[in-house]
Amino acid sequence: MTPGTKVAAWPGLPRFGDFAGLLAGLRDAAGQDLAALRSSAEGVEFIYGLIARRARDPYVSRFVPPDMVARGHALARELTASTGDYGLVHGDLHLFNILDGGPARGLVAIDPRPSRGDRTWDAIDIALARVTSAGELDDRISRIAALVPGLNAGRLRRWCQATAVISVVQRLFRYRHDGTAVPDTFLLDLAASPYKS
Repeated sequence: MTPGTKVAAWPGLPRFGDFAGLLAGLRDAAGQDLAALRSSAEGVEFIYGLIARRARDPYVSRFVPPDMVARGHALARELTASTGDYGLVHGDLHLFNILDGGPARGLVAIDPRPSRGDRTWDAIDIALARVTSAGELDDRISRIAALVPGLNAGRLRRWCQATAVISVVQRLFRYRHDGTAVPDTFLLDLAASPYKS
């Protein structure tokens, strides 16, 4: 791929080692004034408030019951209130915000929404990107956790469950007017599944 290309445009995904290198680099908060940043808890309240409003759209509500949003929000609140891997959080690390930096630089993160909180948040979209089954997700989480020091696999799995409804609602809301948008069935099932530790 050409340097500067968004990873979202790639036909496949980068190697997990490259993802791990990016996550590890983002975790270096030396010299950062974390106190000046908003907390992840504030970010959670903002995003789930937005998702709850979008989930009330008639098209979206055909697929996503209100209790699914509330359930994800409750788990996210629980995660932000508990002890996690605290530090600087990029806050919006998905495939459209990761560039190919070329052989010398590797993957490069852009367009941060910086906050202070559980750094596990930055691994969510990498774990969920293009995943189609629970087994694939569990395997990916295990591989990422093995490569990123301090990243807890169980905690990442719970974050994925908490935020799956966000991805479902965002996609349905974005494409609601063409009437062809359907939810990602795996993410919908993940949002509704019993929590795993």
